[in-house]
Amino acid sequence: MQSLKTIEMDKKFILIGGRERGLFLLKKILSSTESLSGFIVMEDDEHEEQWAPQIIHELEKANIPYASGKSFKNKQILELYHALQPEIVFVENWRTIIPKEIYQKAEYFLVFHESLLPRYRGFAPLVWPIINGETETGVTLFYIGEGVDAGDIVDQIKIKIEKEDTCNDLFQKTYDVYWQLIEKNIRELKSGNVAKNPQDETQATYACMRTPDDGIINWGKSTKDIYNLIRAAAPPLMPGAFTMYDGEKIMIAKATIPEIQPRYEGRIPGRIVKIQEKSVLVLTGDGMLQIDAVKKAEASDALFASEVFNKMKIKLI
Repeated sequence: MQSLKTIEMDKKFILIGGRERGLFLLKKILSSTESLSGFIVMEDDEHEEQWAPQIIHELEKANIPYASGKSFKNKQILELYHALQPEIVFVENWRTIIPKEIYQKAEYFLVFHESLLPRYRGFAPLVWPIINGETETGVTLFYIGEGVDAGDIVDQIKIKIEKEDTCNDLFQKTYDVYWQLIEKNIRELKSGNVAKNPQDETQATYACMRTPDDGIINWGKSTKDIYNLIRAAAPPLMPGAFTMYDGEKIMIAKATIPEIQPRYEGRIPGRIVKIQEKSVLVLTGDGMLQIDAVKKAEASDALFASEVFNKMKIKLI
């Protein structure tokens, strides 16, 4: 934790968060005319790529007060927060509950959510819109509250979902959108002239938590549904959609919907019907899907589908 003697009490706002997008936002702020009061940095888990040290390095270069940890039970985090007495707080990618007695101290305690609230409140908001075949999503900046993603909205920006976008593609698109929301609204927040739009509870929807097992492919579903699941569950953000082949778990790394869809009077979903030079064609509930690349369990590199799915008598399950 940086010495509290360096804190200037008249600074305006702080960031709470971390990882790669937190580093991106910090660099954007440092290159702007805005003055950042401080940064509460989320520590990475041991198995993750370590982004917190990179954020701290930038903060120390810029002489900005910071504390790092994983929750507001951390003594140094509490000490910094109370010393700064921030008026405006932006929260992105913080993993633990922020107590009411903390967020009530700031005039504007705002969080981001990667959907167009009130739709897709809760878990995996970048994944479910792709699974459901949505053509757009977005990011919402809103007031923190006791309900799940239910606070009054400050602003929203839409993001187009292209037909080949994966969840990681959408995540990358959020970087600039987060910054746009800060840049667009910081002056209004400082002047006290900011929107506060209640969410329409009649339009609210919720998204379930996802686990790796939820990525299993049901070949009896439509070609479009299976293709959407593969995109939505794609690494590196998610663990991947998978199937079983010859008793082995195989992750589908890339797939394509063929333009020509032959009609099958006799249909066995999951049956490989053609092995091509690099890809294979697999029957679905209403057509066929081209599998282009796959990964075996524990393997680091993707393989051409034809290198793995090379027996037409074995059905994918």
